[in-house]
Amino acid sequence: MNPDERNPPSRLVRLTLPVRDWLLIDATGDNTVSIADQNGDGSTSTQGQAVRQAGWAAAREHPRADQGWEGGPPENEDLSIELPAAAWQFIVDQLRRWDEVDAMVNTRSAIDPEPRGSQVARMLEDHMG
Repeated sequence: MNPDERNPPSRLVRLTLPVRDWLLIDATGDNTVSIADQNGDGSTSTQGQAVRQAGWAAAREHPRADQGWEGGPPENEDLSIELPAAAWQFIVDQLRRWDEVDAMVNTRSAIDPEPRGSQVARMLEDHMG
């Protein structure tokens, strides 16, 4: 079963997460979109851009916008973002994808056994149910 069958695009899910986690998601999305553009994968690029734009819009509407990094809210604030369930699954998949790439390049230490992207992916899955 593909993610779209599991999570119809019309089902919107609002999740609240720390801005710090959103910044990781945004950076991951930037990597995904860049590679998709290079490979001519318009569908992935479009989905990644839509996710990033939703986060940017939520950050602009945040009561403490312009008080954090790059004009967004501070990293310790929470940010609520509403996306189709399939888009949240896309985010989870991309966080795990880029953690796998990182694992090929960098050795994990006993102090830091689980990559942060995997931690955020798990948190998102827990909140999506």
